[in-house]
Amino acid sequence: MNEQVEKGVPRLVFNEHDAALFETFVIPSYFHHFWRLAQNLFLVGEAARVAFLEARTGYPMNQVLEIQPECTGVLVDPSAVALEDARQKVPAGLFDLIQAPGDQSEQPLASCSHVLLLHPEGSLARYEQLFAEASRLLYSGGQAIVSIPLSHSFPEIFDLLGEYALKYDHGELTAALERSAGEHLTIESLSQALEEVGFHDIDFEVEVVELEFGSGRELLEDPACRMMIRPQLEAWLEIGDLSEAFEYVAHAVDRYFSEDTLEMSMTILALSARR
Repeated sequence: MNEQVEKGVPRLVFNEHDAALFETFVIPSYFHHFWRLAQNLFLVGEAARVAFLEARTGYPMNQVLEIQPECTGVLVDPSAVALEDARQKVPAGLFDLIQAPGDQSEQPLASCSHVLLLHPEGSLARYEQLFAEASRLLYSGGQAIVSIPLSHSFPEIFDLLGEYALKYDHGELTAALERSAGEHLTIESLSQALEEVGFHDIDFEVEVVELEFGSGRELLEDPACRMMIRPQLEAWLEIGDLSEAFEYVAHAVDRYFSEDTLEMSMTILALSARR
């Protein structure tokens, strides 16, 4: 796992092992929920060109082709390994592959009919960078589709992180949790961010998904938690490595849920916005 903290670069840039785990475990257990909700908003038309920003291994471009035949486009991701995995999965010749952060595609202005953003890692400030790039890429009337977890997702983990911060007098984490509580991602804040870069006709769908974990260790070692949930929490909190805190969370889950399965709630927001 290659951890990145530079501006515009996700904390997790996939290596070969990550790409395999993502395809085998994370998509079916976690990531597919974001496309399942987003596809309800996808506007089908003629001669679609889709830019998929932070595309990882390319899912769900084959599913996009099912509802939008003869679609072409570009997949943008900072991981060469993930893009090579995508190359092996999508039909040859239909999609260009660009190794770059999602907001630095360097594609021509107003060259796309759709921009797809599924679970991009980051805070609102990061989303604003990606929204600006989506606005730049879309021609008039084009559609951006965004599907993300809202920041009041995973309340069980936030509660246990707060318990850890209090018990061990972790002032930085306490301050980060307090700041995050006052800066929740909402439909309103995300809609405003889209409008500020030229989007209109914003529509959305919201769904709550329950994620189940049999033990604290299962939560800690689950690929979706390690590769998606934890980096997203660190990005929301704008804090460094939470490894020690997550070890505490795992032990606390075993203590509090010793006779039950942990059911962790995640609120997914899918947004459609027209350029």
